[in-house]
Amino acid sequence: MSVVHNRRNLPVVDTIAIVEGSADQSKRVRFEVDGLTADTTRVVTLPDADITLPATIPATLAPGDATYITQTASSGLSSEQALSTLATGLMQVTTTTGAITSVTTSAGVAGLLSDETGSGLLVFATSPSLTTPLLGTPTSGTLTNCTGLPIATGVANLGTGVATFLTTPSSANLLAAVTDETGTGLAVFATSPTLTTPLLGTPTSGVLTNCTGLPIATGVANLGTGVATFLATPSSANLLAAVTDETGTGSAVFATSPTLVTPLLGTPTSGTLTNCTGLPIATGVANLGTGVATFLTTPSSANLLAAVTAETGTGLAVFATSPTLTTPLLGTPTSGTLTNCTGLVSVIAANEGMGYRILKFSRFLQTPKIFVYLILLGCIGLALDFAFRKFNQRVFHWADVTKR
Repeated sequence: MSVVHNRRNLPVVDTIAIVEGSADQSKRVRFEVDGLTADTTRVVTLPDADITLPATIPATLAPGDATYITQTASSGLSSEQALSTLATGLMQVTTTTGAITSVTTSAGVAGLLSDETGSGLLVFATSPSLTTPLLGTPTSGTLTNCTGLPIATGVANLGTGVATFLTTPSSANLLAAVTDETGTGLAVFATSPTLTTPLLGTPTSGVLTNCTGLPIATGVANLGTGVATFLATPSSANLLAAVTDETGTGSAVFATSPTLVTPLLGTPTSGTLTNCTGLPIATGVANLGTGVATFLTTPSSANLLAAVTAETGTGLAVFATSPTLTTPLLGTPTSGTLTNCTGLVSVIAANEGMGYRILKFSRFLQTPKIFVYLILLGCIGLALDFAFRKFNQRVFHWADVTKR
C-alpha cells in the first residue's frame, strides 16, 4: 500500500515527518538515514509485541551485516527471548556478528574491563573474608583487627634490631635496637625502681633525700679543701682547717649569747658592752683624749680641768642649776638675770626707776622707749652739771676761773 503525505508517494525524504500524533498532531516522528553507507538498505524488524524504544541505542548493538541479533548460547530462542533470558546477567555482544553471550565468571568480567587493578576472582561486600590475599602495596588501610602479621617480613623499614626485639623483647635486644642509649645492662621501668648497686655515672640532676651510705670522701665531688674531713669528723679544728675566711683561732662558738672565757676579741667592728665589767680604762679604751683616762680613774676638778681643752676660768667645778657661789669672778657675762641680786647700783639693781625700765625694755627689744629714757637721762645729767657749775661760781667765787 502507498501512503500519501503532502501529496507525495513513498519513499519520502528523511526530512519529512511520516507519523503524527492522534491527539496532538504537532507531535511527529521522522527517520534519519543520511548516516547509512551509500547504496545500502538497512532493515528494521519489529518483534511481535508492544515495545518501547530506549532514548539511545548503543553503537555496539549495530552489527556489520543485516542480522541484528543472533543468539548462540541458547539456540532455538528468538532474539527477544534471548535478550529476556540474558537480562538478569551481564551480556557480551560481539560487534562483528552481533552475538550476545552471558558473562558469569570473574575472568569474563576481567576481559570486559580495561581499567582493572590486580587479577583473580571478584570480591564483594564492605567486609569480605579474603583467603591468603596478595595485597601488594596498598596506599592506605586499617589493620586494627588483623593477626598473624610476621614482624620479620611483614613490616618494612624497621630499624636495625627492632624486629628481633619485637619477636624476643629482652633487655639485650632492646639495647641492640636503641641507638641513643645511656649505659648498659638490663632495662629499668617504673618511676621509683629499686636498683641494686647501680653505676649512675654523672647524672645531670637528681634528688638524694632518702639516700644513705653515700661516702663523703669519694661520693661527693668538688668539695673544698678539708670539707670532707670536717663532715666525717666535725671538730672545731677540722672546721677551722676547712674555712678559708675565718677570724681568730681556737674552738668554735655557737648560740646568740655564748659565755666566753678570757676571749681575745681583737678589734671588733661593733659591739654592745652594756653588761660588761672589769674594762681597764688606761689600756682597754683606745683614742681617749689627753687626761681623760686620768679623770675617769680619779674624777677631780683638777683632773677635769686638765682633760678639758675649751674651759673658761679656773678653780673647782660647779654643778646644779642654782649653785651657791662664793665671791665668784664673773668677768663680763654676755647675759644674765640679776633680779634677786643685792649690793649693785640702783640703776641696775632697782625694782623701779629709769634704769629698771631701760633693762626691762631691752629684754623685749623696745628700742624707741629705750632711747626716750636715754635722752631723759642725758637731759638730767646736763641739768645737774649746769646746777653744780652755778653753785661752784657762787660759793667758791675766789677759785681760778680758768679751771671752771
